Amino acid sequence: MSTSNTKLVLLTGGTGFIGFQTLLDALRAGFRVRCTVRSEAKGEALLSKPALQPFLQADNQAPSVEIVVVPDQAARKAFHEAIKGTSYVIHIASPLPSAVTQANGHLDAEANFLAPARRTAVEMLEAAATTTSVERVVMTSSVAAFVSPKIFMGLMRQDSQHPFTPTSRMPLMTPPFPHSGVAYVASKVESLAATEAWVKETKPRFSVINIHPSWVMGRAECAEDVGSLFNTTNRLVLNTIVKGQKSQYPVMMGAVVDVHDVARMQVQSLQKADIVQPGNCRSFIASTPGIYEDIPGIIRKSFAEQCQDGRVTILGQQASFPLPIDSSSTEITFGWKFKTLEEMINDLISQYIELQ
Repeated sequence: MSTSNTKLVLLTGGTGFIGFQTLLDALRAGFRVRCTVRSEAKGEALLSKPALQPFLQADNQAPSVEIVVVPDQAARKAFHEAIKGTSYVIHIASPLPSAVTQANGHLDAEANFLAPARRTAVEMLEAAATTTSVERVVMTSSVAAFVSPKIFMGLMRQDSQHPFTPTSRMPLMTPPFPHSGVAYVASKVESLAATEAWVKETKPRFSVINIHPSWVMGRAECAEDVGSLFNTTNRLVLNTIVKGQKSQYPVMMGAVVDVHDVARMQVQSLQKADIVQPGNCRSFIASTPGIYEDIPGIIRKSFAEQCQDGRVTILGQQASFPLPIDSSSTEITFGWKFKTLEEMINDLISQYIELQ
């Protein structure tokens, strides 16, 4: 292991949209980062990213980025070796609806979503408890842990006078589920409940923070071409607004967050020692209002020339519903305002044009 005085962060999910931006932000903040990947090939692909190269070329210094292969993050003692010598953990990796294969149209929600989410969270916490060095564990959850799937499916609405807050909670959900999107929501509920129960029972010497983003979008530093840009949660905007495809989500929640804000929260959660005491767990929401019906107007305003010459087209639309979420405690605690929907879309479409 490195002998550098710079503190070491264990990061899961570093090959993904949120995870790669978090990796960059952690390195810029002066941390060393040990990234878990599922295979050697994924580790090599991560280290080849152009945005990462400035941090890999420091001669005669300990490496800023380490790679460790953890093939199954839900396996017993999966992180026990990887966590040794680390001061912090940022756990982002999670099963996604698009990553699950449904055999014969059957969704095994317990095997593909609930059990991995529950076990991975607990495995990470138990690994941290085996060390004397870990000071804080940051878990990436979702606002889905607070919001009934009936709201996502358009079957009910939340009263604007009673917004979702960091203390809102959903009861555990029991399969079967109609589709993988609901199973994903259930996995976030399950993971949060397992995390909070473990902290309450164990009272570890480290603290735990849960970050709850809404729909994440914005410039993707992990994307090297248009195809990889579509391989992020930006695809909802790019598929429906730019390509005119019919969205798999008939109605989307009117709550969004920029990926850079999520990453900034992850890293600053390590730097703010006083926001939660050892042995305790606290949640922060990462979200700002934003309805998809406003996106075409933003694009026409900011990219009039590109719309006229055909580099950008506005072919589709995406319906959304207001989702009252109170993220004011996050802005107060961290001391900054979330990026607006207009800023996110301008950054995203600018990158889309660049990559074309």
